[in-house]
Amino acid sequence: MTLRRERRALFGGRAELIVPGSAAASPAADRALAQAWAQLARLDREWNAWKPGALHRVNTALAAGRRVSVDDDLARLLRQARDIEQASAGACNVAIGAAVAAWGFHADRLREGAAAPAEAALQRLREPVPTLASLHWQGGRLGGMLGGTDRRVRIDLGAIGKGHAADLALHTLRAAGIGSALVDLGGNLAAMCGPDGAGGRPWRIGIRHPDPAGGVVAAVELGEREAVITSAQSERRRRLSDGREVGHVLDARTLLPVSSAAGVTVLARDATWADAMATALLAADPAEPWPTVTARLGVAQALRVQPDGRIESTPALAARLRPA
Repeated sequence: MTLRRERRALFGGRAELIVPGSAAASPAADRALAQAWAQLARLDREWNAWKPGALHRVNTALAAGRRVSVDDDLARLLRQARDIEQASAGACNVAIGAAVAAWGFHADRLREGAAAPAEAALQRLREPVPTLASLHWQGGRLGGMLGGTDRRVRIDLGAIGKGHAADLALHTLRAAGIGSALVDLGGNLAAMCGPDGAGGRPWRIGIRHPDPAGGVVAAVELGEREAVITSAQSERRRRLSDGREVGHVLDARTLLPVSSAAGVTVLARDATWADAMATALLAADPAEPWPTVTARLGVAQALRVQPDGRIESTPALAARLRPA
C-alpha cells in the first residue's frame, strides 16, 4: 500500500500527515493536504500564548481587565476547555498559564539552572487557582466579546492544543474528500479509517514508553476514528538551580510540576478530550487507585507508566493491546 507522507516543523516539534492509496497522488489530495497544513499552521501561529497572535491578544486584554473579541473557533475550544476543567475537578485547567511561565516552560528554549519560582509568587496564584469559570461572554453567547473577573488568568492551551489541532486536521481532510488519514503531531496521533479505507485493515500504532530509552510498550489497532494521545514529563524538562529536574506538566491544583507518573496514554474518539484526560491522569493523586481515578474521569481506555516502570491499563485498553 502506497503511503503519502508529508512533514512540517510545527507546535515545537515534528508534524506529519499520512494519506494512503492511489488517490494520495491526485490533485484532490494535493488540495486537501494544503488546506490541512494551512489550518495547522494557523493554529500554531494564532493559539500560542507566548507569541503575537489571537490567544496572546486575549491574554493581554484579560490581564488589563478589558473585554476582547474572540473568533468562533477559539471560543468553541475555550467552552470545551471550561467543560473539561469542570469534569476533571480542575485537574486539567488551561487558565494557569502564569504558573507555566513562572516555572520557565513558556520559552521555546528552556533555560537551564534558573531558580524555581518563589513560593510567595505561587501562593498568590493558588488563592484561589485561576479558572476559566471566571471568564464570561457578553450576553452569555458563544463567541463575540470575552471578559473576566480575575486578571491572573493566562490561557495556555498546551494541555489540549495538539489534540484539538489533530481533530481539526482530520476534519479538514475529510471535508476535502480524504476518507483515510493519520495525523501525527509530535507523537500525538489521530486517525480515520485504515490504510485500506473503511472496512479494511486498521492503522496499527505503537504506544511508546515515556522514557525514550524504553522503546515501545505495546501496539494497538485503531478504530475508524480514534486518537492516541500521550502526556509525559519527559517531553520537556529543565534543571533548576538546586539540581532538581522538573517537567513541563503542572498539577493545576498545586501549581507544582507533576512527579506522580512518568507518562499517561489515552485513547478516545475525540483527540481534544483525550489530550486533556491524559494531562488530568498524569496529575492524579498517586494514592488514588488507578481504577478509581479513571472511572471518576470517565476514561475507558488509558495506560499509565509509573516512575518505577510499572505499567497499569484499564481493562478496555488492556484487551486491545498487542506485543509491539
